[in-house]
Amino acid sequence: MSYFVVGIDPGVTGAIAVLAPGEKDDRLPLLMAVVDMPVLEIRKGRKNRKQINAVQLATVLRDYQAVGFFEVWIEDLKPMPQIEKEIKGKKKRIGHGSVAAFALGKSLGAIETVVALSNCPLMRVSAAKWKRAMGLIGQGKDASRAKAIELFPYMANEFSRKRDHNRAEATLIALYGWLRQSGGDNG
Repeated sequence: MSYFVVGIDPGVTGAIAVLAPGEKDDRLPLLMAVVDMPVLEIRKGRKNRKQINAVQLATVLRDYQAVGFFEVWIEDLKPMPQIEKEIKGKKKRIGHGSVAAFALGKSLGAIETVVALSNCPLMRVSAAKWKRAMGLIGQGKDASRAKAIELFPYMANEFSRKRDHNRAEATLIALYGWLRQSGGDNG
């Protein structure tokens, strides 16, 4: 029976990554899969809104559960209050408004429920912790993509688009969990 670590970058634009043991002399685990978060588009009034497709997420987890034991690592999110800030002479809103914060909480709740119903251990890690372990503190989203490509070059095509930063972050969250469980990181 194999052991897998699943990393999840939560939210409707998030992703899921699955790591498995590599060869005995490999420094890193094998990146088995990295996929965008399954979502549904639901009509709300005049707008279409995305939400987590819990059934499809459960199917993704069940596929790996059938061949081994795994645990799930997820970024522990905290809503950021929306503030106005002047950037380059223009006022911009930064953070989450109430609708965005609610949607993020709803997504996180759906993911946590699916994981709980899968009887898998759920581990939470702050963005600061996993980014520090990966040497990414203070760097942008492209740095996550570059790091994922550096560590898993055989999967570089999965991180090739600018919007694939969520896939890269799910992969790095999974790697953080892998290193923590194997004793390779003390953070």
